[in-house]
Amino acid sequence: MKTEIMYATTCNATIYFSENTDLRSGEWKDSFKSLSEAISTADFILYDIYPQTAEKVVIWDSNTGEVLAECSRDDDDNFEDKEPDCDWDYNEDMGFDPYMGCYSDDC
Repeated sequence: MKTEIMYATTCNATIYFSENTDLRSGEWKDSFKSLSEAISTADFILYDIYPQTAEKVVIWDSNTGEVLAECSRDDDDNFEDKEPDCDWDYNEDMGFDPYMGCYSDDC
């Protein structure tokens, strides 16, 4: 599915960092001409510029101050930090029975 956001107003972004950093938040220097441009920059900020420290990016309307979007990482994005699930129902008493042609407990 391709989605294009057509909300056209000047936007700014604020970056919020995790608690273990010295800086709690900061405003992104650039302003954006559309919401879709700001969202793609928020994705770039979260995954490429501050992948370890940024928690979320809030995009707000430059004219009214209204919050337009809040961007954060998905929970599944840290898959490389998780340990693999090694329990795949392996039974050490079970073995391949060549006479039956399958795995069984009678080995």
